[in-house]
Amino acid sequence: SPEWFRNNHLWITADCSNNSSVWLVDLAIRRYLEQGFILHGYHYGAKFDRDYPYLSPTPRLVERRNFLRMHDIRLVPYGNGRLWEKLDRRDEDFTYTKLGLPNSVKERSGRSFTEHYNGAVFSVICPETPIFKSFMRTLAVRMAALGLDGIYFDQIGAGRPVLCYDSSHPHAAGDDTSWFRGQNKTFRTIRAVYRKNYPGALLVTEDNAETC
Repeated sequence: SPEWFRNNHLWITADCSNNSSVWLVDLAIRRYLEQGFILHGYHYGAKFDRDYPYLSPTPRLVERRNFLRMHDIRLVPYGNGRLWEKLDRRDEDFTYTKLGLPNSVKERSGRSFTEHYNGAVFSVICPETPIFKSFMRTLAVRMAALGLDGIYFDQIGAGRPVLCYDSSHPHAAGDDTSWFRGQNKTFRTIRAVYRKNYPGALLVTEDNAETC
C-alpha cells in the first residue's frame, strides 16, 4: 500500500455531491489539525447506492480532488464490488437482464440471489464470472487514471459469501471456495495494474478504510 496511506491518521466521510459545502469544512479541519487526512468519498454520482455497477466519477469530483491535494488531503471514492441493481440506470433496466442477471449468483432453484438496500433491489454478482472481473477492473483503473487516490470497494472484506449454483459459470455448482477464489484473482490483478501504472493509488475495502 502507498506510504501516504500507511502514514495516515484519520479518515473522514465526505459528501462529494455538487451542492455540498463539506470541502470548506475539510479545509477548516485541515488547518485545525495541522496535518493531512483521507476523505472517504460518497454521493458523487446521480444517486448514492444506486445504478451499480455503473459508478462514474464526475469532472467536478476530479477538480475537487486536485484542489484538496494541494492541502495534503486525499480523496478515495466509494465503490461497490458485489451488487448489480435491477434498474441499473436511472430507474431503467439498462443492462441488468442482458448482463447482470446471467452473471449473478443463482440459488438452487435457479433464481437470482437478491438483496435490498435503500428501497432498491440488487442481484449479487458471482465473483467467478468474467463480467465481475471486467467491471471491477474497469472501475478501479478509471478512478486511478483520472488522478483520484484509488478506490474503496464495499462488501468485499465483510460482505458475506453466497453459494452459486449456476452451472454455466466457471465453477462447480455450490462450490464454497469460488467466492474467495474469484475475488482474490480479480483484486490481485487490479493491484498488479496499480503497482505498474499507478503506484500511488490505493485499493482498499472494509476493516481497512470505511469510517464508522
